Amino acid sequence: MNIQIENGIDRNTCDQLRTALKELLAPIESTGLSVEVGNIKYSSVNMKVSMEFFVKEGKEEQDKEMANRWLEATDAQFRVGDEFSDPGGTYVIKGYNSKARKFPVIIHNKEDGKDYKIDVHRVNQTIALNKIREQAKGQ
Repeated sequence: MNIQIENGIDRNTCDQLRTALKELLAPIESTGLSVEVGNIKYSSVNMKVSMEFFVKEGKEEQDKEMANRWLEATDAQFRVGDEFSDPGGTYVIKGYNSKARKFPVIIHNKEDGKDYKIDVHRVNQTIALNKIREQAKGQ
């Protein structure tokens, strides 16, 4: 751990500390726990570091459950894990960012492997169009 402190604590010092903490805590990942180094609040003489330790599988399930609650509250006709198709490819609903006002839904494109942000209304429309197309094929 090589942290340089020249004229007191500054942003650079915090960045160095974050990197050092991640390296120092890396062995914990093999135990089944995950570590997330959060905000670092600092002044010229002190730092406060926020860290979260969690069981990775439990955290993912908790995040999925919370995302589904938000989706339900926004009248979404889909849940995390659902798939839909449009001319751009096949997408999987990956999550929901409650802080994103315009595009809170996170989708994953199965073809190109990229994540995209989109609004609830657009996904609802696409799913509704897919259902209509399926019904039309069946007749």
